[in-house]
Amino acid sequence: MKTLTYQEILNYAKQEKKANKRIRLLAVAMFMQINNRSEVARRLNVSRRSVNDWVSSFLNQGLVRNAVVHGIHSLSARTG
Repeated sequence: MKTLTYQEILNYAKQEKKANKRIRLLAVAMFMQINNRSEVARRLNVSRRSVNDWVSSFLNQGLVRNAVVHGIHSLSARTG
């Protein structure tokens, strides 16, 4: 499976209607550009821990086209 590029993730974020999925996609895309989790958190007005979780998941599992189209499984929020 092909890993998505910054631009592809950003395009999916722009198309995503659900805010929680859109913010996760934006966080990953921004991290790919600025490589600073604290700065991403500040710009998106979310916690650094959330950005850390989303980016860590992306780095460990990747973000593939199928995951984006079918609910961003690799970037799901922590459940406990």
